[in-house]
Amino acid sequence: MRVKASLLLLSFVLAGVAYPADTSAVDTTQLAAWLTAGVSNSRLARLVQERGLANLPTRNELCQLESAGADSTLIRV
Repeated sequence: MRVKASLLLLSFVLAGVAYPADTSAVDTTQLAAWLTAGVSNSRLARLVQERGLANLPTRNELCQLESAGADSTLIRV
C-alpha cells in the first residue's frame, strides 16, 4: 500500500512539472525536490530558462543542488 501511495504522489509531482499551471519563478528548494523525485536535469534547466529563478542561489545552495543530482548544465543555467 505504501508503494502505491508513493507512486501516486510521484506521478502528481511529475505531472506538475510536465504541465506546470504555475509560471512563477522557481527556487532552489523546488529544484532540489524535483531532482529528488527524478525529474531530469535537462527538463529542470528548461524550466529555469522559461520561468527564471526566484532568487540567485548561494554557493551553499548550489552545492546542495549538486548533491541532489544537479549536473553542470543545470548549475550553469
